[in-house]
Amino acid sequence: MNRRTVLTLLSAALGLRPSHLVAQSFDVRGRKPLPKPQPTLPGSAPCLNFLVVGDWGTGGKLQRTVAKGMSAVAQNIAITGIISTGDNFYPDGVSSADDPQWKSKFEDIYNLPGLDVPWYPVVGNHDYRLNVQAQVDYGKRNPQWKMPTLWGKHDITVTGETKLAIFTLDTQAILQKLDGWKEQVRWFDQTVRSSRARHKIVVGHHPLRSYGHYGDQDWLYDAIAPSMMSGGAYLYLCGHDHDMQVVQHPDDPFMCVVSGAGGGARPTVWGKHTQVAHTNGGFATICVARSEMEVHIHDADGTMLWAGMVGAGE
Repeated sequence: MNRRTVLTLLSAALGLRPSHLVAQSFDVRGRKPLPKPQPTLPGSAPCLNFLVVGDWGTGGKLQRTVAKGMSAVAQNIAITGIISTGDNFYPDGVSSADDPQWKSKFEDIYNLPGLDVPWYPVVGNHDYRLNVQAQVDYGKRNPQWKMPTLWGKHDITVTGETKLAIFTLDTQAILQKLDGWKEQVRWFDQTVRSSRARHKIVVGHHPLRSYGHYGDQDWLYDAIAPSMMSGGAYLYLCGHDHDMQVVQHPDDPFMCVVSGAGGGARPTVWGKHTQVAHTNGGFATICVARSEMEVHIHDADGTMLWAGMVGAGE
């Protein structure tokens, strides 16, 4: 019996639909004790800090708790931007750039100290249910929402000579083979290889590696992982599983970070190549310095649970 079957049966026993966002408290199967986090980069200069949150747009209590936790962290370290890993609005995305959910589930909830920074979002499967283009259109009304297209690249300067490239992918289109998916995959392969940025972060909604409800997405892995490897992209950020995970598979030069606990929770599993696993809400922090990147995993209140260097291996 695989992990997805186990988690589906557990959800069924609790009376939950597999895709249901819940407020109950869950645990991590096979949990291992975590060492006390020893971050090294916060406070070093220059260093850019990004919050990473996904699957947040419920408008519920957990989303508000996580937002307050993000604000607590943001008041201790300067935040350059917030990366959203998709499923920005539940249950069905938004209907237009004027949909009232923009105010009730985004503007009003993240109107907190330290969070008035650019957002770099991708879309998820729930965002496709109504009008996915409306999330691009909203960026024309609110410059805080940096989504000029459903997939693309953001170049950010860390220092005068060090650049960061954030590649945002529409993984729903790739997995469902929607119009333009081949063009997107070709664009990503060419652009990640040719980018001269010192640091390259790839963001998509669906996991490449995960021990949570959905597990590995093999088709997506085959479509983009070879380009990441040849292009020197050492960090993949995603959501979809409503938990927090760091997976460092020995076959991958890149780290997989699942940050999908911004608005709901599911039970999850500690796997063979897990570095950390957590549920019941949370978010991540990415610290980008001149020659290094570090990932921090936080619980819903902002307490740091784990810290690790990107590219450090298992």
